[in-house]
Amino acid sequence: MRPGLATCVAGFEAVSTVVLLAAVLWRLPSVLRRPQERLLWGTMALTAVAMAMDQPPIARLLSDGPATLCSVALARNMIGVLSACGVLYFVAASGGNRRFKRAVLFAVPFVLAGLVLIAYGVKPPCAEAVPGITGAPRTAGYWVLLGSTHLIADSACAVMCRRYACRSMDRSLRVSLALFGWGAVCAGVFWAGRLVGLITPLGDVVLYLRIALGLHAVLRAAALLVRDLAAVGRAASDARAIWRLWPLWRSLVAAVPHVALKRYRWRGTELLCAPSHWRYLVYRKVIETRDAILVLQDYAHPAALRRARDHVAAAGLPARAARPAVLACVIREACAAKRANLREGGGQESADIEVDRGELAAEIDFLLEVAEAYTSACVKSFVKSAEKPSGRPPPEEPAGKPPGEPSDGPGDSLADKSGDPSSCKPRRARPERQLFGRQPRSKALRSPSR
Repeated sequence: MRPGLATCVAGFEAVSTVVLLAAVLWRLPSVLRRPQERLLWGTMALTAVAMAMDQPPIARLLSDGPATLCSVALARNMIGVLSACGVLYFVAASGGNRRFKRAVLFAVPFVLAGLVLIAYGVKPPCAEAVPGITGAPRTAGYWVLLGSTHLIADSACAVMCRRYACRSMDRSLRVSLALFGWGAVCAGVFWAGRLVGLITPLGDVVLYLRIALGLHAVLRAAALLVRDLAAVGRAASDARAIWRLWPLWRSLVAAVPHVALKRYRWRGTELLCAPSHWRYLVYRKVIETRDAILVLQDYAHPAALRRARDHVAAAGLPARAARPAVLACVIREACAAKRANLREGGGQESADIEVDRGELAAEIDFLLEVAEAYTSACVKSFVKSAEKPSGRPPPEEPAGKPPGEPSDGPGDSLADKSGDPSSCKPRRARPERQLFGRQPRSKALRSPSR
């Protein structure tokens, strides 16, 4: 065997063992709260212990005591059998297969007793070892029983994990079962190679089999940590949403302060809270942003939407970024009008721009796009290019009326002004939709869960 390759494989196996041990210890507090996870956690703990006992420093440390090298190897293999059968029992119990559960419980004592009898029935006991297996009996019967038990358990586990992963609607459970199944496949490859090694020498192939065993440990650790990794991903997404929504939210709360539960603080202060609280902060900011936009609709001139579209079209933004940019332009002008206390009474031309996207996740994504556009140079130049300092065009006189007659109120819809020279035919009256959304609160905003 090549010394460099053997050193790398030994290092990888040691790292994978440490990763599995760390995953088992990390899940311990959760297992204490959830009894249904204890069986699976126990089998993974047994796997970690068996792999740790297989490391040369730990094996030498244990064999220096009262236990012999053969006893340490036998104990390690028996723990591995218990782990494999425990995983198989867990998968069978999850699928409700009672016959398979009883078969596993019936077979485990016989396999363990067979290993003990074969190990200590060899004359002389444990005199020599199979190459690469420290202290293990050389007899073929021992390895056939041990390898076939692992191979059967890993094969059944891989098949059942694939079957239940395809049926599951929970994404985290589906990923966890898939990783668990691939870990069983890697372990099955290792033990299949060990059984082949009884017939023909494998040479350097043994090292690659150890790599498969290390991959098995890494995949099992990843399967244990899927939900924790998903929680970390959700927390990172919530923190990113809080950080990106803050400029838009601060500007809206400054214009409409009564919609905020608390006065806005420094941008990074809210991220000092616990990550579990970030999801509620995102939910609160979405509520307050929507409420502020609904209040500001009374300060948006009916022509602001048309001018915003023309401004964005002249800037040459892509279609995906145009809609958030148009809404950001109208929001900036409405904020300026609110600060100047120039109330319009609300426009009706707004069917194409709505904040409500039905689902909370979709609404957050849209508001993030609006927040990004709100600080862009295109949107900032919209208010500067307005005809008045407040960012509002002069009121339009309806066509067809004598100069002495009073004009319609500023809250009238553009659809009611049939004499508007900007249109060739009368506009059809739109349903009752506001410039920034349909309802103050959507059904998706009733629950903070995504």
